Amino acid sequence: MPLPYHPGTARPHRTNRLAEQPSGFTLVEIMVAVVVMTFVVAGLHNLMRGLLGHGAKNVSQNLHLQMEARRALLNLYREIQEGIEVLKPDPGVTLPYLVLRDNVNNIHFIYLKKDKAATEKEKRQMFRLYSVLYDIATDRASTPRELLNNVESLNFTAHGYTDVVITSTLREGNATFAFVNQIGLKNSLAEEGL
Repeated sequence: MPLPYHPGTARPHRTNRLAEQPSGFTLVEIMVAVVVMTFVVAGLHNLMRGLLGHGAKNVSQNLHLQMEARRALLNLYREIQEGIEVLKPDPGVTLPYLVLRDNVNNIHFIYLKKDKAATEKEKRQMFRLYSVLYDIATDRASTPRELLNNVESLNFTAHGYTDVVITSTLREGNATFAFVNQIGLKNSLAEEGL
């Protein structure tokens, strides 16, 4: 509650403390802030450039590996689907190779072979997937045909005599691509005359 004013008494002098302090920042404070912000922005720029460059390289490697693998896998799937019976592995068994019989009784061998150059480069066991067709009528085998490279692991699991599950991991540098796919032999019904 303010004191009442009586004539003849002096009013107390009020000072404005804000008016006595200088307003704004000093030149030294501004310069220090600019230098600190310059270091922060430069550090963030280098960090982002490093992260984005490394991330973009990994994404590019992964996409390249996936595109190459998908193209090769289409050929593998077509070859498997042309069969009418899975001879090896037996139903419920998993093996690193596949043996099929086609509708003219030729035998297809799909198998892994160690890739020495890729093994040295990747510092782990690497393989290539090959296919050979054995013609019963001529008793001759075809020249091995490469289906897939950069294979770290690949297995075939038979689900009966007309279905096979492929489980694989492909690797190239830092890029990896893993897949699991079940393939049905589309010509299996041809043998039954359906």
